Amino acid sequence: MPELPEVHTVVMQLRHALRGRTIVRLASWDTVKALQPNPKTVAATVRNARICNVRRCAKLILIELENGAVLAVHLKL
Repeated sequence: MPELPEVHTVVMQLRHALRGRTIVRLASWDTVKALQPNPKTVAATVRNARICNVRRCAKLILIELENGAVLAVHLKL
């Protein structure tokens, strides 16, 4: 389980690297747990979406997109 300082560090690094970039495709290796409602819907929602912010809520990394969608990521360390 990642600790909060590690999550904060990752968020700061991702924010610097990703803000303003566009998602061109989405790949997932564990779609049963990861993508809800289903992988195709999620991929269609985020395709060509620009990342406007990366932040955290507790230990979740939230990647906010200009289209209003938010990708929630947990490091699962």
